[in-house]
Amino acid sequence: SDIDVVVHVNGHFLFVEHKSMQRSDRAPTLPKGQLGVYSALSQIPNATCLLVAGDMKKSVPYYIESIPSDGKGIDLREFDDMSARKVLKTILNEWYKEATK
Repeated sequence: SDIDVVVHVNGHFLFVEHKSMQRSDRAPTLPKGQLGVYSALSQIPNATCLLVAGDMKKSVPYYIESIPSDGKGIDLREFDDMSARKVLKTILNEWYKEATK
């Protein structure tokens, strides 16, 4: 299993798994092995794990969900590209603010 993004700031960890999807696709799920790895990582104090799915060539997220899932994924397929990017940026900025307190 691999981890697509790892960020460490002041003892806070952000782990991100990217999955490719198009606007018309169903929201992706992680394979069992990856889900196990991310579930274990999420147990680390001050760790946040996210699944970000979208058109990676255009850098447009269509779906964002915490791992393990809290059942509250954010479906961005109805947003225009710029607004979808802003939602992801807001989530990342909030993580950074918390990490730098």
